Amino acid sequence: MRSIVLSVSVLALMACTPPVPESGVGFDTLGRSEREQQLQTGIAPQPTTVLPPVAGATGDTAAQIAAEATDALADTAPQTAPVLNRNNPEISQEQDFEVVAAERDIAADAARIEAARQQFQLVQPKELEPVGDTGPNIIQYALSASHPVGQKMYRRGNPFAAARLEAKCAGYRTADVAQEQFLAAGGPSRDRLGLDPDGDGYACGWDPAAFRDLVRN
Repeated sequence: MRSIVLSVSVLALMACTPPVPESGVGFDTLGRSEREQQLQTGIAPQPTTVLPPVAGATGDTAAQIAAEATDALADTAPQTAPVLNRNNPEISQEQDFEVVAAERDIAADAARIEAARQQFQLVQPKELEPVGDTGPNIIQYALSASHPVGQKMYRRGNPFAAARLEAKCAGYRTADVAQEQFLAAGGPSRDRLGLDPDGDGYACGWDPAAFRDLVRN
């Protein structure tokens, strides 16, 4: 009796439940019969993709798109092919065998090579000739003097020269120029210009180390 009542209740619930509409997810009505036929023949069904229809599209849409693309490419294509000017003087024709063969032959090339050999001269290097008296050579002086800056090497008799040293050195563009003038005026043994009050043989703080380093390197 209890089982009969339970069965009646289940049937009543099924009758009250609304039917679930077919969602169509993963299936399409157009390819359903084809897949059923494949299942019956033992062939694995192939997935079918159905694209939604394009609004306003017709059966000739693909042909219309292809025609528009062809027209667009035709508009951008050059109307005439570029003309190659083989007589352009700015382009070398040494790699063009026909042009070179027409201008000269092997015998002419041999004659040109021989003429170039006749004009070739090997010049041997020689020492430069001295050009007059150019004044003291501070490079030679820097290499001949080995004592450092500040070491007294010569006697100086003017005790007030150090006080005027800065003003005197300001009149020279560089320390090299001051050293040249100092040597030209009797330096390093004598300091007529007052540029070397400490007696180290270097005017206005001139340092021979830069020239010595060049020789060592």
